[in-house]
Amino acid sequence: MTATRVLRLSTPVAMGEPTPGTVIKNAVGWSRTIRRVGGFWRGKFTLYQDPQNPGNLLKFFYEYLGHHFEEISAGGVTWEGMIYEMDYANNGILRRRSLDLFWDRVWAKYKSERSQSEALDTEIAENLASQARYGIREEMLLLDGYDLEDAESERDTFLAEHGFPAPWVVGTDLRNAGKSRLDVVVQGYVHTANWLFVTALPDPDDPSGDPLMDDISNWVREILEADCPFLKIGSIQENTRQKRKVLPVPQRAFDVLSGLARAGSIAEAPAPWRFHVGVDRRANYVSISTEPEYFVRRGEIYTSAGARTSVSPWKIKPAVFRDTDYPARKLEVDTWLDDGRDFYVGEVEYGDGYANPLIKTELFLESEILAEQLRADAVQKETAKAQGGEHVDTWHKFRPGHPKWGNLTAKEQKQIEDLMEGKG
Repeated sequence: MTATRVLRLSTPVAMGEPTPGTVIKNAVGWSRTIRRVGGFWRGKFTLYQDPQNPGNLLKFFYEYLGHHFEEISAGGVTWEGMIYEMDYANNGILRRRSLDLFWDRVWAKYKSERSQSEALDTEIAENLASQARYGIREEMLLLDGYDLEDAESERDTFLAEHGFPAPWVVGTDLRNAGKSRLDVVVQGYVHTANWLFVTALPDPDDPSGDPLMDDISNWVREILEADCPFLKIGSIQENTRQKRKVLPVPQRAFDVLSGLARAGSIAEAPAPWRFHVGVDRRANYVSISTEPEYFVRRGEIYTSAGARTSVSPWKIKPAVFRDTDYPARKLEVDTWLDDGRDFYVGEVEYGDGYANPLIKTELFLESEILAEQLRADAVQKETAKAQGGEHVDTWHKFRPGHPKWGNLTAKEQKQIEDLMEGKG
């Protein structure tokens, strides 16, 4: 049985609840992933120029960034997100529009070389037109050796350049001049949780207010309510493990939420937890059940041990799987799972042309992350060598939670943290 799917666009969530609209009929190579921490994660497809409608790619490129996107299969929504990034290749020039390349609410934390006081914040500068269309995406500039006037000028220049997701030329491929295509990246709404910095923090000088120590589940709910405007609250399971609601440096919401998800529960009842965003942009924080949700038998995946019809691959998500062909039921090591045949799948990848879903365990994911870190380190060393130095000073662009934070020296990390804490 071949599972079918439909891809549908709707109006942007930033402009209100999405209204269903265009069905994408000519998407090539659609695939997407779902993760344990994050939920609906990333998808991609390609559009090619329609001979009957030569302007179809340019129209999509300029009109549909930020639009709501749904994958529909077997009578329901099986994946959703937003049009997040597009690369338009035309006559050998590659242009990009990306929601990772705009910030429409900006301020600077600055410290003058002549001043011995703590680092200060400028007023916030905003692009309201961009916010009305795409939503609010914040950036905090870290400026050392700036007085107020220079910091405000830097802030205003940054906002003028990046306050709207304009097209940027990012490459050329003159060998393929004359061939037009549009590569589209779709991101799950969990990525918007990193658009804002966490403000759901107690006042340490107000003992009658929000407590410094609280249940993890309470803090998860507070962050979702205060700092994740694209998301709706789904299932928030009680977790009484206590967490100190203090951030030594400003951090973005998803960076904190993902850390809370991996913190687990109390020692008396240890269990892994999951934070994920699913259908209708519902954010869920739940303990992972040890009961198998899927059963693998002779290379097929079912929803029960005795099922005769395999599950639609579009519906499979991270969960506990049971390998019914594995002979050993007894656990060989102490683990949170109850049966030696069971294993947890932390990521599911599927798409057009896949013979079967690609299911990945947490161990596989960690090896991928390590390999990517090693590649990033190698690139940095080669870049420094090419520029005639030992290290490329890009520290001002990074902060804790950034994918390349680990590439900085300990001295640079300390310098950023001190500046963000006002000690610099």
